[in-house]
Amino acid sequence: MPKRLTLEVVVLLVGLAGQIGVVVLVDRPTDRLAFSLACLVLIVWSAVRLGPMIGAVEKQKEFVRKRRFLKLRANVVQMLAEIRRLNWLVVDEKRGTRPGDQVEVEIRQVEDRLNELLDRVRATAGVESKPGDAEVGEGGPLPA
Repeated sequence: MPKRLTLEVVVLLVGLAGQIGVVVLVDRPTDRLAFSLACLVLIVWSAVRLGPMIGAVEKQKEFVRKRRFLKLRANVVQMLAEIRRLNWLVVDEKRGTRPGDQVEVEIRQVEDRLNELLDRVRATAGVESKPGDAEVGEGGPLPA
């Protein structure tokens, strides 16, 4: 990508230099018009191509920022999954699709896991991840 960006910058500079040369050196109006239009084509072409490229380079710089608290994030993602599980257990219980005593046992298990996760969240809060730690996504593996 840097070579392409350099090409557009060079074409833009050549077009601008040509336009300045046309204004200073060419006396006949028809010649001035023809050379100016040719330089304008170069300027517009490179400007149109540079706009999205500069935006893409800026976006890449923004994405370089890494997450700092990967373990904390993984624990919070796991907590959200457990909360979703708890919600569906209660929905199943209200609908009567599963036996109430079985659902109660699972709800207690989920609550126990949530308490464990809350302890882990407290332990990992404010602790930055090491540079070698892999980033964890929504569907990715979660560290213990």
